[in-house]
Amino acid sequence: MSSTNVLSDYNLSRSTASTVASKTYSDLSNSLIHPATGDVVIARDLEAIRNSIKNIVLTPLRTRPFFPEFGTDVDSLLFENFNFITAVALEEEILTGVSRFEPRISNISVSANPNEELNTYNISITFTPYFGGVYNLQFTLNRIR
Repeated sequence: MSSTNVLSDYNLSRSTASTVASKTYSDLSNSLIHPATGDVVIARDLEAIRNSIKNIVLTPLRTRPFFPEFGTDVDSLLFENFNFITAVALEEEILTGVSRFEPRISNISVSANPNEELNTYNISITFTPYFGGVYNLQFTLNRIR
């Protein structure tokens, strides 16, 4: 039985994470359950890092019991005036949080581009993981009351 080494966002059944460093990181996938098999989906390597970055950015400060300093203050910045200054503050807050809580990446750069029509910020995070290469994570932040 041969196993396939993957280094991507897709965790196929019978696949293993690539071992390109001394450690292979794994985590639960954000989707949790595989739609066809009903099994718990494991996120490895790049997908685990991307999930971690999203969790760091979207976790408000002081909301995690026993670890109140985890997360960012992004949620309060989304309710500030919609302008360039808030976009820069978002970039700095995300960069600080990700740099502090995600040790598996380096060379982090963050870009927050405002979309005035939808009142959202398009976030782009570029980083170098521990196994090399340069990757980009993009998502949208918006206010929800």
